[in-house]
Amino acid sequence: MRRPPVLRPLEPRDGSAFESAFALIGWSKPRALFDRYLAEQAVGLRWTCVAEVNDAPTGYLTVAWRSADPELAARAIPEIVDLNVLPQHRRKGLGSSL
Repeated sequence: MRRPPVLRPLEPRDGSAFESAFALIGWSKPRALFDRYLAEQAVGLRWTCVAEVNDAPTGYLTVAWRSADPELAARAIPEIVDLNVLPQHRRKGLGSSL
C-alpha cells in the first residue's frame, strides 16, 4: 500500500540517496551538494525540504534566504534555487507540495 508523501527537512542520509537516484537518470547531483545544503541550513542561510514517498527521498526544494541575485538581495526576497522531483514521481503533485 502506497503511503502519502511526507515533507521534511533535509537530513544527512539524503545526500547519498539523491546522488544515487539522480545518477540513474544521468544527472550529476553529488552528495557534496547536499552536504553544502545541510551546512547552510544549519546556520540559517538556506532551507531545504525533502519529499519522501514510502521512506525514499523523491524530490527536494531549496530556498536561499539571501539571494545571489543582486536585485532580489537588495529587496530581501528569498530565492528558490533548486527544485527537483525524480522523473518517476513527477505529475503527482510533489513539486507543488514542495
